Formats: sequence, structure tokens, C-alpha cells
Amino acid sequence: MKFWMKEISYSQVENKIQSGYKELFIIGQFRIVDAYKIVDSNDHTKDIQSHFILDTKTGNNYEISVELAYGLVSAFYCDGDRRSLLS
Repeated sequence: MKFWMKEISYSQVENKIQSGYKELFIIGQFRIVDAYKIVDSNDHTKDIQSHFILDTKTGNNYEISVELAYGLVSAFYCDGDRRSLLS
């Protein structure tokens, strides 16, 4: 599994959520978001999925790997240990 996270601007987030998004969960000031953008190419249409952590307190935005996103979702809904998840 590849876990990665990189800080990006809000305009970059907006570009990647053009076709829709859903909040996977909210914990503290953080929103974990699953987003997609539909891109039309010459011969077919494809969905490009992206995942983000949005910090509502600082305004910082982080694009994260799908593995990290769903690892956080699993920890949130299955483990119930909110303190370690926030750290």
C-alpha cells in the first residue's frame, strides 16, 4: 500500500471536485472527502477520483492516496479511537 499526502491549494481541490464529492466523515476540524471529475476524451469518458483532507480551522487542504483515505475511514468507523486518528 502506498500512503501519501501532499498540501494543495483550494483552487486545485475545486478543479478535482468538478463533477461531485461526498464527505466520508468529519472529525474535529477535518473533513475527509471523496471526489470525482468526469473527463471526456476522444474515444471515451472516464472518472478521475481524488481524496482529500480539508482542515476547516486553518484552511489547509491535502490530497491523499486512496489507501490513506480508506485507512482513515476504517479507523474512524471500526476502531473508534478518535484521539489516535486525530494525531
